[in-house]
Amino acid sequence: MHFFDGAQPDWKDVCHPNLKARPAVHKVVQEFSNRDLEDRSVLLRIAGATGDGKSTVLMQAAVTLLKDGVFETLYWRNRPDARLTPDVIEAMQARQSQFLIVSDEAECLLSDIDEFARTKLHEEDVFVHFLLASRDVDWNAERDRLRWKFSVSSRLEPSFRVLTPVNLRTVEPADARVLAENWINCSSSRPVLIRGKSVQEIAKNVLDASSASGGRQAFMGGVISVRFDSESLRSRLASLVAKLDTIYPELPKITLADFLVVLAAVDVSEIEGVPRDVVAQFLGILESELRPKVEVPMKREFFLGSSSSEFFSRHPMISKALLELALDDESDLRVETSLDKFLHDIGAMGEQFGFRDGFGRLLDLGHRLMRSGLSHDLIGPLALQLCRTACNVSHRHMGAWVALSHTLRTLKKPAQALTEVWEVRAALLDDPSAWVESQHTRSAWGELATALSAAGHWATAYWAAQVSLSDRPRSRLTPANITRALHLLAYNAKLIYENVGEFDGTVDLLAEVEALTCAPRSPFLGEYLYPKQYLHDLNVEARTFGGIDALVAAIQRVAASMPAPITALQWCSGLSRPEDNSLSPLIEQVRRYEHLVR
Repeated sequence: MHFFDGAQPDWKDVCHPNLKARPAVHKVVQEFSNRDLEDRSVLLRIAGATGDGKSTVLMQAAVTLLKDGVFETLYWRNRPDARLTPDVIEAMQARQSQFLIVSDEAECLLSDIDEFARTKLHEEDVFVHFLLASRDVDWNAERDRLRWKFSVSSRLEPSFRVLTPVNLRTVEPADARVLAENWINCSSSRPVLIRGKSVQEIAKNVLDASSASGGRQAFMGGVISVRFDSESLRSRLASLVAKLDTIYPELPKITLADFLVVLAAVDVSEIEGVPRDVVAQFLGILESELRPKVEVPMKREFFLGSSSSEFFSRHPMISKALLELALDDESDLRVETSLDKFLHDIGAMGEQFGFRDGFGRLLDLGHRLMRSGLSHDLIGPLALQLCRTACNVSHRHMGAWVALSHTLRTLKKPAQALTEVWEVRAALLDDPSAWVESQHTRSAWGELATALSAAGHWATAYWAAQVSLSDRPRSRLTPANITRALHLLAYNAKLIYENVGEFDGTVDLLAEVEALTCAPRSPFLGEYLYPKQYLHDLNVEARTFGGIDALVAAIQRVAASMPAPITALQWCSGLSRPEDNSLSPLIEQVRRYEHLVR
């Protein structure tokens, strides 16, 4: 059974005579069995993340409700484009006055159910019940698209009795035991990792593997970890990828193997999924062709997941293994070419139809890959190229340039970040017409300061960090901006102290920054208590916070005592402004919370 590889289930799987049901199935059945189904129509949704077993629970519950006689008639929505039109409902009612409609990817039916609730349900003796499954993210996105102000249950009550969703977020010991028993009783090829083990031992392995998933799609994580070791997972993926180039030649521009690499990179970067219209653009087909050319041929594969709005990988563990396989020197997969095309497609769609919500995260793919936990030696060259592509296709998005600078720094190339990004872009930070957004301006100054510091330009870095706190940037100053900038000021002041000598106010600055950003109740408490270490390194005692006036005075004394800090780099020489020394945003923010620190 492909089912035990993590693939989507089909009716042959769920009707297997020896396949036991998870506790969630019994819960769903009880919810319907304990209701008066001729009093009011019932709607129950099974919720959970990709790979948590929603489809299996849905189908097993539907079969059980028929077997137990709770319903005599069941209608299964077998196509994503199937609609619940008045004609469809009337045809159903002609056969039976009470029946159950069952649907996966049920967010597609929300508007139809709403219309049905406002019309047909007011007729006498009409009892149409719904058993649905949908990811929360898709369900809520459709509700928002429909512009409903309140929850779905509030919208549909009192026409429906909307029950509390059955949520599959966690893996319980009973779930693990059922899976172990099913592996023994139903699977013809028991995984090597569990051969010779008892039900109890297999269940413990599943629970342990599920816990190791860190909460992300725990059930699927347990299944994959017990089904595959790293070598067998890699082998299975290699076999899958090898046949995709030959089985689907009708895709005109690019192969499904290339598409899976894109999905893997997106998932490893912890981005929810790829919109269906973007997938169609990438594959060079019509959106209406996605089902016959992508979903139907691949429905038995364990990698691909889909909803009414997007495609996604079924688990990060699979994505990580596929991306590592694709980046191997012996792989023929066109990783960089595919991802570069993907970003260009997003850029083109954004230019043509507008950059909608989610496009920014996808364009940030390279930057996110650098933070994915993959080895920088493995992912670094690809991530850097994707960051450059993002800057090319969205050159007026400040966040793309900040991400490129950060990626270069992460790869220990701060001097290159200065020449490739800031030598031209720093002069544009004050020009609103150069950017399509301005909310990243303070973060940009902070990134410039960090790159300057990493490249050894400590005095210039001090100035840039001070600018990020000043009146000069037009964006809002947040506590996170303040913490980062103060840490930068303290760090660069410390480096100058150690390498050049003490400037006026240096010790006071370090002490005030430590008091403000390391106090337990401070809104400016940083994740890392670097200033505390700076005081220790310089053998300076900590003190209580002297107030915002004392902090500002120390910042400005250190700045005034530095010898011409802006001239360290020629392209920086004309960037200073009088407002760089005006720290009104900092004063306003700190004064608001000062009582929590003193």
